[in-house]
Amino acid sequence: SKFDFIREEIPISLEQSLDGLSRVTTIVRAMKSFSHASDGQFAFASLADAINSTATVCRNEWKYVAELNISIPEDLPPVELILDEFNQVILNMIINAGHAIEDRRLAEKLDDLGKIDIEVSVDGDDVKIELSDNGGGIPQEIQDKVFEPFFTTKVVGKGTGQGLNIVYSVIVEKHKGRIGLDSTVGEGTRFTLCIPIRQTKETT
Repeated sequence: SKFDFIREEIPISLEQSLDGLSRVTTIVRAMKSFSHASDGQFAFASLADAINSTATVCRNEWKYVAELNISIPEDLPPVELILDEFNQVILNMIINAGHAIEDRRLAEKLDDLGKIDIEVSVDGDDVKIELSDNGGGIPQEIQDKVFEPFFTTKVVGKGTGQGLNIVYSVIVEKHKGRIGLDSTVGEGTRFTLCIPIRQTKETT
């Protein structure tokens, strides 16, 4: 009967609505965290919150082309960051990885989703963030140019050449960190970002 149908459908509809609401809540929280205005000031922040919220905000950039795995130790200490600028770095890195995977999938007509891995660890007084993708890789001869302003490997209209220049500016110049690049054409790319956990040394 119609009543039985409604009795079965209502709980399903409610569950789907609640599911949708919880997804929206997650996205709104992520947006608030991502767009936190730092005014160029350092403050201690959770790296896990920063990376997870950024991944949520740019989900549409990677979810159709790659699986994203984030590995962060639970006991990671708070890190002194210019939070909104750091979030922008992670955003640029994830979007670049997604584009590299998308280009490789199109070129090689691959059906499987690619992989983006973000792995965080403590390395002495620094925190190390390794971001790997199995996109098409960066040719050896241009690897030392990728952080230059306006240099891009993307087709006209797709890249401004500002993404990795912003990464360099924020990580090296502002956070006094280091960037490593390891890439093999046809296999993928790994960027390693190292930044001090504390910007100001404690005075005893």
